[in-house]
Amino acid sequence: MASVSTINGNVLPSPDLDVSVEVAATDQTADTPGLEVEIATPDKIATDDNARESPFGEGGALTPNSTTMSVSRTPGSDTGRRKDTARKPRRVRTGCLTCRERHLKCDEALHQCQNCRKSGRICRRGVRLNFIDTQTVAPPHYIPRPPGSRVTFRDESRHIASEYVGGFERYPPPVADPPLKADNLTSPPLPSAYNPHAAPSFVSGPGAQPASMNATFGSHPHPPYQPLQDQSASYAPFNSTGKGDVKTNNYPCLQDPDDVFLMQVFVEEVGQWMDSMNDVKHFTHILPFHALGQPMLLKAFMACGARHVYLKTPSYGEEKASYFHDAASRDLLSALHDPDRDSALCATTAVVLNVYELMCSKSFPSIHGMNHIAGARALIKECHWDARTQGLGGACFWLNVSMELLSCLHFNWALAWDPDTWGVNMDFERDQPSVAGNEELWTHRMVYLCAKVANLRSSMSQLQPLDRSTNDMEISHRCQEWTMYNEWCDKWAKAVPRSMVPLAFLPSWQTNSKSSFPKIWLIKRASIIARLFYHTTRILLTKTHPLENEFSPEMQSVQQSHAHDICGIVANVKDRGVASLSIRFLAVAAECLATREAQEEVFGIFDDIAKETGWRSEQVKEGLQQAWGWNPTQQHQPVPTDPNALPLLNDHHAFDIDPTSTLLKMPPGVVNPIMAFADFSMDNHPYQDHYVAPHQISDYQSSPTYILRGHASPIHGLHIFHQNLRLISGDADGWIIVWDLVFKRPVAVWKAHEGAILEVKGFTFSNQTVTEVYTHGRDHKLCVWRFRAQDEDLLQKTLPVDMSEQNQSQATQPWLVHSLPVNALNFCAFSMLFLDEEESPDTGEPEASDKTSTQSPGKNPPQHHSLFAVPNALNSGAIDIFHLPRERRLCTVPADPTTQTGMVMAVTLFYSSTRELYIASAYEDGHVMVFALRGQLTTQDFSGKASSDSWKWERVYVARAHSQPALSIDVFPAGGYFVSSSADALVVKHPVPGFAEVGTVKKVDTKHSGQQGVRIRSDGRVFATAGWDSRVRVYSCKTLRELAVLKWHKEGCYTVAFADVEGSFDSGGGATGDGDGAQVTKSGEFSLATVRRQRNQKVQKTHWLAAGSKDGKISLWDIY
Repeated sequence: MASVSTINGNVLPSPDLDVSVEVAATDQTADTPGLEVEIATPDKIATDDNARESPFGEGGALTPNSTTMSVSRTPGSDTGRRKDTARKPRRVRTGCLTCRERHLKCDEALHQCQNCRKSGRICRRGVRLNFIDTQTVAPPHYIPRPPGSRVTFRDESRHIASEYVGGFERYPPPVADPPLKADNLTSPPLPSAYNPHAAPSFVSGPGAQPASMNATFGSHPHPPYQPLQDQSASYAPFNSTGKGDVKTNNYPCLQDPDDVFLMQVFVEEVGQWMDSMNDVKHFTHILPFHALGQPMLLKAFMACGARHVYLKTPSYGEEKASYFHDAASRDLLSALHDPDRDSALCATTAVVLNVYELMCSKSFPSIHGMNHIAGARALIKECHWDARTQGLGGACFWLNVSMELLSCLHFNWALAWDPDTWGVNMDFERDQPSVAGNEELWTHRMVYLCAKVANLRSSMSQLQPLDRSTNDMEISHRCQEWTMYNEWCDKWAKAVPRSMVPLAFLPSWQTNSKSSFPKIWLIKRASIIARLFYHTTRILLTKTHPLENEFSPEMQSVQQSHAHDICGIVANVKDRGVASLSIRFLAVAAECLATREAQEEVFGIFDDIAKETGWRSEQVKEGLQQAWGWNPTQQHQPVPTDPNALPLLNDHHAFDIDPTSTLLKMPPGVVNPIMAFADFSMDNHPYQDHYVAPHQISDYQSSPTYILRGHASPIHGLHIFHQNLRLISGDADGWIIVWDLVFKRPVAVWKAHEGAILEVKGFTFSNQTVTEVYTHGRDHKLCVWRFRAQDEDLLQKTLPVDMSEQNQSQATQPWLVHSLPVNALNFCAFSMLFLDEEESPDTGEPEASDKTSTQSPGKNPPQHHSLFAVPNALNSGAIDIFHLPRERRLCTVPADPTTQTGMVMAVTLFYSSTRELYIASAYEDGHVMVFALRGQLTTQDFSGKASSDSWKWERVYVARAHSQPALSIDVFPAGGYFVSSSADALVVKHPVPGFAEVGTVKKVDTKHSGQQGVRIRSDGRVFATAGWDSRVRVYSCKTLRELAVLKWHKEGCYTVAFADVEGSFDSGGGATGDGDGAQVTKSGEFSLATVRRQRNQKVQKTHWLAAGSKDGKISLWDIY
């Protein structure tokens, strides 16, 4: 029987489900219907008219909210009267939330209504609460949940507020809900420690402040953790998955005995440790079935299986393993040539081949002279896989970064992939205590903590001993960072589920084996791996304390405790998948052992691992003997093994193509030299001679790369300039922000106009040292602003969303060079065109004699002559042409007297192939026209004696392409065409007469009305539009086919901007070509200047697409 709840005496039937109430509006879906609440005013909440509807819906079907039980009525109820009278149609609130969002009548059928069943949508159930009538002057930011409530509130306001300055401080510290009276296995509080004899946690360092768990030291806030929405994505990871005949059950299967044997070895031996941090077990439970239809992946699996057999049985030979490895490598390199390849399949294959190469004695050159260690990382980045990725992408990401972390622990390198960019959810306080569940998430968190501490240790190894008298700030900085990581480890140990705490712990004196180590029993594999990372992180912290030596008695005691725990876990684990990974953890712990008995017992553990898994550890044991100071006569005699069978992630040749390579000679503290260039945006990336960038945008690119939050009003103008290192934006309140795309921070902020911004452009001159910004506002002004590179430190950087009225009046602005009165009533933005030197008039100012002197920096850079096109102030259908720096109108392009076009809505100035001046314009009635000025411009056209009549404009093209007002146009002169968009659903490609190649008019009905801000990318391959439906759409310039729909904004988009993808850039700041003077970065260079140059190169070569929305946010996308 359904439960009944009341609000102000009104009866609200609800199903007996443990439903959740979402206060913040989200797009999250679930497999089970959740309760999504939208609070209305008390007098509008579900009146008894809705509560007392007929139990039968349309068609006589019993509805989910119907009930036949008798419900008590309040005195004076008029139920009987209403049954006798005819009811008028009323607005019901009992349908599913999906139909309500689509404004459709819902039949309320269970489990899925008819509308959702036909459209393939998820039928979400619940009651939506709207906060639309708050009668409080200052409403509370947080209302505590009443104890014992059966409704779970999903309140995301705290996380949203934390993204703004001072927002997080408005909320009280989160408090766990009190346990209910009902007995529940997951509700009782759990003990914080499992070992009463373990060493106590560290004391906070001097001068350090307590750090919040929601903040990462020197990094951005971590995004919220998003659970897997669609489990089917995990079981269909590839776009090109082969399918059998379902009707006849004609699925492929292995039939060769050798193939069956090698696949079985991979699944039972190699895949076990590859899935150690993967709850879905992709490499052992899912991918083997997909491999039957993917020969490239199948060969990679066979190679790993054959290599493992060779490690355990050297007589098997390595010819078969090498054969499968070379065959899989050939298929992978061939696939990388195809721009329409399945990127997920290529990345997965590269990850498996990476594992194969780590299993070899040393990374040998493959058939084409490269390895897959760095290639797997580059392909993972191409797929945009990170810690937030679910399914196969997340499994490959965590396997790749964990292998890099283990190698960096050995060589004392810094990770090439900054852990702060992984996107790990570190909000411990959202997780409720439980007996089991989410073990993989907690393991990922500890891997992140270990990576942060490993980077801290690597950075400290490069520093000289600190002098307290001169480096107090540096000491305080390092103490604060160390203390924060130590507190994170404490909180992690207290917050983990009970299943990640040992089920049994016996001190060494209680064991029957006379071992020097305790017996620690952990059941789940993820729990074992997490504990190994936890104890390793604790040991690293003792070795990186800023003020205390690692050999002090206190630090030695902590090291001994955690080292014995690691040895106790590894010695008692029976899982061979864990044993393969435990060698590196065991090596870190063994260095801390002080007694000869414990040291010899560790060698016995290494030998046991070699017998069970085939992984050898001779190189590790040799290093430990040197660290312990053993004499050659006292060295432990290892079990005779094959010299080519060496361990995973422990051989000093494990990442070396050539034993004489300089990679292993890199000093501690450098960035991992193997992964430093594992990015296809860099010049010396892996697979250089085989890689071709993919064409299609897959599902993994459905989220923007970055979000810029700074404007408090809709974004009206965007432009990327300064060799793709700067982005300038303008909003509806007249504010201008110049963004640094490398650090995603504002460079300059000022209010340029009293009205809304119509258009904004930015350019750099004088060897990139002078920036000029051109703005067009609704206050009828066209302004030119200028500032130098050295002025950026003096300009205002407080964002409009954070700025008060007092700060607005005190904000510093760039130098206002020109202010030109123009028309702004048409909503038409200006268009500008720079003039060549031979066309520039003599303004009486000293001009540069050559190109070199023009680019030289100076306090007064030369004036840059340009033309501006804006609507005429008297005739809204005409176009005025202005000149700067003279600030005078040169001519007017008259309106067509034979056609009532209405106002000019968009205009663009451009040159033809013969250097003739053209103007493309779009009008209110849907017309599009092109005007041409015959003959090249000369200095006489700009003289004061020249009249407007001397400019003879000829209309060369006219078409009424749209039925609604045209909103935007953009021209691609190199291709001889331009594209127009309108308030209707048409996107039209127009030819430009007079060009070498004149095409035909092409139209496409996009089915989406209101697309504006059309922009063509510099290579002429794609163009994008900003839609009123909050979508940004990318089209092919050749076919007008829709290539991608970028969904992130919740409100309408108004403008887009592309980065230049054809220019040649110099990361040092100046333009350069690819000549002999271009600097080539070698793998051995790791200076600060090199890192800065690489960072600039990556941003410059990124194919940015910026989109501005009504919500005041700018989304940055990396496409094609």
